[in-house]
Amino acid sequence: MVFLFGAVERVDGVAAIVEKEVVLNSDVQQQLYLMSSQGLVDIKDPKAPSLVLEEMIKQLVLYDLASKDTNFVVDVGIIEENLVFEMKKRVELAGSVSELEKVFGEPVSMVRAKLRKEIEKNMRVELFTSSLYQTTNPSLLDVRLFYKEFEDSLSF
Repeated sequence: MVFLFGAVERVDGVAAIVEKEVVLNSDVQQQLYLMSSQGLVDIKDPKAPSLVLEEMIKQLVLYDLASKDTNFVVDVGIIEENLVFEMKKRVELAGSVSELEKVFGEPVSMVRAKLRKEIEKNMRVELFTSSLYQTTNPSLLDVRLFYKEFEDSLSF
């Protein structure tokens, strides 16, 4: 908290640091809001913020690995197409642009800039992880060991 001439004002806190990326508490809250509006997480669940943060950290670790690999090029045009689609979706969820600004606590230009960066990160991670799947070739022994290890948690 910061004291300003007798008034108390809350300051955003750091939830995590992954390499050069900082995850703020407000980032976690924004992601929680978006995931709950899509029905992916229950906002009333006390574990929800930590689950969302954990997922954000995993994505940042993958992004760090992907950003070190120079084989991937992300098309700016595709990023912009996705940005337009995502902004429309978020405005619809919030109800209006002004409501979106209220929900995120920042101007729509800042929401757009952050979203553009997130889309670029996600695309880079997707390219990186899809390249890993292509090079993975498990043997029959690997499959059997995996099944034996996780048999109880696998569905029929």
